[in-house]
Amino acid sequence: MGTIQGMGAMLALVVMVYTGHLAFPLLRGVPKILPQMRTLAFCSTLLSFLAIATGNWAYMRYRGGIDFA
Repeated sequence: MGTIQGMGAMLALVVMVYTGHLAFPLLRGVPKILPQMRTLAFCSTLLSFLAIATGNWAYMRYRGGIDFA
């Protein structure tokens, strides 16, 4: 579970950094990148949610003790 959460968090970080990199043309007023930005923003939001959810899932088993497993 920890590996899945770690890889998901790393993938989310890569997508978010790329999304931030693509935001610079928008600051200069180039709107043609906007559809790709919308898709990447949605993907980064979804990946963030999945990283948080799997992290909590792994933590619940850790805090539950041996009787929970």
